Amino acid sequence: MNLMSVTGAAGAVTVFCFSIGCAAPESTNDSSIELGTSVEAASRVLTAKLVDANGSSGGTVVFARAGSRTVVSASVRLLSPASDFHGFHLHANDNPANGDGCVPPAFTSADGHFNPAGGTHGDHGGDMPVLFAMADGTAAASYLTDAFTIDSVKGRAVIVHAGRNNYGNVPVGPNADQYTPNSPAATTLTESTGNAGARILCGVVE
Repeated sequence: MNLMSVTGAAGAVTVFCFSIGCAAPESTNDSSIELGTSVEAASRVLTAKLVDANGSSGGTVVFARAGSRTVVSASVRLLSPASDFHGFHLHANDNPANGDGCVPPAFTSADGHFNPAGGTHGDHGGDMPVLFAMADGTAAASYLTDAFTIDSVKGRAVIVHAGRNNYGNVPVGPNADQYTPNSPAATTLTESTGNAGARILCGVVE
């Protein structure tokens, strides 16, 4: 297992790097995470094991507490390299009427984006940076966030999308450097999902 140093305003934080090159996606049962000189308990590390619509393993996403922040480490496969970037979000998984968890093939059971503040896309609590698919269809990412706590994501669902994610950043209006609004349905889709396309991988955070 390799370690990666992330330096921010609070100083250097050492986090796990669960990337394709440094650890197999399933090797996430370590009992601790280093945070400076302290050791966080294993109960503060949560994992989402991704699957596709056929039930094949699509990798792992690990959430680890780092003080008041959360480290997210993703190791993903089964992606289409032709798409390059893939939308990557936490979904609420909070409406039993739609099913629970990751029900194939469309994974609509995961519900909409995790959005405790009720914002539009780009300001959702569950909005995460896109994944970049390499030529072999794998992607790896690790970052530090204060957008959500590890306690708030337990039981949520991680979704990887087939397409890119515009983060709702589509300026509409009458000016030459703006887009002309089309149907309300299209605008609503951008504001709620970023138009990232189909849900191709899903995993419940446990």
